[in-house]
Amino acid sequence: MKIMHLPLLILLLGLSKLCATTQRREYLEYQSNRVEISTIPLESLNSAAVKNLSRQATASSCWRGYVGVWKIQDQTLFLSSLHRFARRDERDEFGLGKKIPLKEIFPESIGAIPAKWFSGSLRIPVGEKIHGHNRTEFDHYLTIEKGSLIATTVIDNKGAGAARSTCDLKWVTSTVHSPLDKGEWIDARVLAEKIPTEKEVIVTRGICYPKRGKPTEAWLMIPRTLVTENVNLTLSDPSMRWPIKHGCHVEVVAIYSPQTQSYLVEKIRKLVAGESIHHPKFEAPEPPDF
Repeated sequence: MKIMHLPLLILLLGLSKLCATTQRREYLEYQSNRVEISTIPLESLNSAAVKNLSRQATASSCWRGYVGVWKIQDQTLFLSSLHRFARRDERDEFGLGKKIPLKEIFPESIGAIPAKWFSGSLRIPVGEKIHGHNRTEFDHYLTIEKGSLIATTVIDNKGAGAARSTCDLKWVTSTVHSPLDKGEWIDARVLAEKIPTEKEVIVTRGICYPKRGKPTEAWLMIPRTLVTENVNLTLSDPSMRWPIKHGCHVEVVAIYSPQTQSYLVEKIRKLVAGESIHHPKFEAPEPPDF
């Protein structure tokens, strides 16, 4: 099997303290290549044994304490092997440390473990790295449902993908059961350029980050893309403490307040997997000649 070292973007959200150090990636064996992926499928397995591995972690670049090797075989995602994180001089030819017996996590296991617990999207960067960005020419997204590969999506990052963020693409490609998204709403990137009038009701979408120490306020964030910068809007609701989990994709109905330069929330809901935070009619700047 040949090795492909493909660069991969890990979103370092300035609003989160969780990614102060770039984390060691997992490996996926797919179509005769071994590629790096930032998704950690074991994180969605509610296992005391997995949590115990993270408690044994000693390196800030791998807080989970392990590196997994995965494979797609017969349209199924399998965990092939698990390895302890190791310093560079202790790694094998594939950059891996000492094996962790899979029986420590799956006592009844024999051989590779089908990842039936995992549903979501795996992102595989393909092609040359785009100059000045941590993205490649194309991204292949593998949609996994209860361990089964059910769809693949190719995104051209020099074309339509240039105005879309990787976290949104992973959310949208995490399911093939996308809802009919017919609602009227405004792309938050438009609001960053054109401030609404006082008392104007707007509907927009983004990723919600409740502010620490300010229980009635939150950020609504649109991540940076290849052609647009980060957008952060301040949400406010004096009547409530945010019921929305940190990092949720949401849609809000709000009224702009010029006095506080914030959006007073009237309604907020979590987006269903498949609903995008990037409006399909957003007029993005022309992609430069990467």
